[in-house]
Amino acid sequence: MATATTTTRHEKFYFDEPETLIFEVGGVLFRPHIFLLRRYSEFFRDILSPDSERKLGGYDDSLPIVLADVRLADHPEITAEEFELALSVMYPEVLIKNRQKTSAQWCKVLDVAKWWKSPLLRDAAITQLAKSDLHASMRLAISTKYDVPEWLPDILPNCAFREFRNQLVLTVSAVERCERKSCAWSHALREKLCDYLRASISSTPDLGRPDHSSFTKVFETFATTCRDCALRGDTMLSTCEDLGRSLVRKRCFPKKKKNSRRQGVQ
Repeated sequence: MATATTTTRHEKFYFDEPETLIFEVGGVLFRPHIFLLRRYSEFFRDILSPDSERKLGGYDDSLPIVLADVRLADHPEITAEEFELALSVMYPEVLIKNRQKTSAQWCKVLDVAKWWKSPLLRDAAITQLAKSDLHASMRLAISTKYDVPEWLPDILPNCAFREFRNQLVLTVSAVERCERKSCAWSHALREKLCDYLRASISSTPDLGRPDHSSFTKVFETFATTCRDCALRGDTMLSTCEDLGRSLVRKRCFPKKKKNSRRQGVQ
C-alpha cells in the first residue's frame, strides 16, 4: 500500500534480508522477519497467510504495509514506539544491547500483546514487571487492567495497609485511591476486627477504652495471616476467628497496672 508521508528506516529493526516484510508505522519503516511475527502473534498469522501476504505488499520502501490500514477495527492505532518495543522483545540479541525498559514501556508491550493476541509478549512483559520495584497500588492497577490475578495475594494487603490501616472508618478519598476489590477486601477484614472489638467491650466492660493506635498492627497481622480467606470470599476459618479475637483483646486494650500494696507488720 502506498503512503504519502515521508518515511525513514528504523536504525535497528530494518533487516534487508530475505523472508522479511516492510511495515510503515507512524512514518517509520520497519522490516522484521516474517517467521517471528507469525511465531509471536495470532494477528500476524492471520494477516500474513500465503494468500494475504501477496496482496498486502511490503516488499519495497515505496509500497510498505501500513499497519494502521490492516489493524482490527476495535484496536487503537499502534505507534512506532510500541512497534519497536514489541520487536525488541522478539529479537533478544537486540534487547540485550538496548537500555533497560521502564515499567511504563513494559505496560505498552502488554497493550501490544493484547492487540496482537500474543501470549509470548504478554508473558515476557509480566515477568519483567514482576521483578520491578513497583508501588503496591501500581501493581494492583496493572493486575486489574491486564488481568494478572496471580499478583493479587501479595499486593492487596499492601494496598489495604497503606490506604486504610490508620482509619477505623473508610473515607471517600481512601476508597477513591484504591481499586474496588482492595476496598472490599480491606473493609471485610476491618469489619471483622471491629466486631471483635465491640464484642470484647460488651462481654468484658472492665477492659476499659480500646487503644486505637494499636489497631494498625493488629490489622496488619490479622490481614497477613487470613488474607487467603478474604481473597477467596470464603467464610472465615475458625483459626482466623480465634486469632482475630485474641489479637484484639491482647493488643487493643492497655494492660492495667496492678496496685501493689505493702503489707506492713503490725
